[in-house]
Amino acid sequence: KNAPALRGGVLRASHVWAEDQESYRRIIAQVEALSGFSVPVITYESLLAEPAETLEFACSVLEIDFEPGMLNFHQENRNQAHASMVAEWKNTDKPLIANNAGKYRENLSFDEIQYI
Repeated sequence: KNAPALRGGVLRASHVWAEDQESYRRIIAQVEALSGFSVPVITYESLLAEPAETLEFACSVLEIDFEPGMLNFHQENRNQAHASMVAEWKNTDKPLIANNAGKYRENLSFDEIQYI
C-alpha cells in the first residue's frame, strides 16, 4: 500500500500481488512437471516463528548443508548495500523480525482487507 514503487495504493498493489502469485504458480507447475519433484511451501509466518527450523527444512529440500551463519544474512555487505538502495528492501540489513506478520491488520482498513 505504501511502497514507493507501487503507486496506486491497495488497488494497484493487490493486482501486482495477484499477478506475482499467478506467475509463481505457473513456474512451480513447470518445475514440478519437468522434475517430478513436489515443491514444498514455506510460509513467511513459519520463517518468522521458527527461522532456524524453517531454513534447515529449506536446505534439506535443496540438498544443501544448513549452516547457522545463514541466519546472519543481514550482516552481509551485499544485503546492507541493497537495503540502502531500495526502499522496499530497507529492513534486509536487520535480523528477522519475529512479530512482523499480520501487520496488514493495523495498516489497512476493513474495506481494503475485504477488497484484497
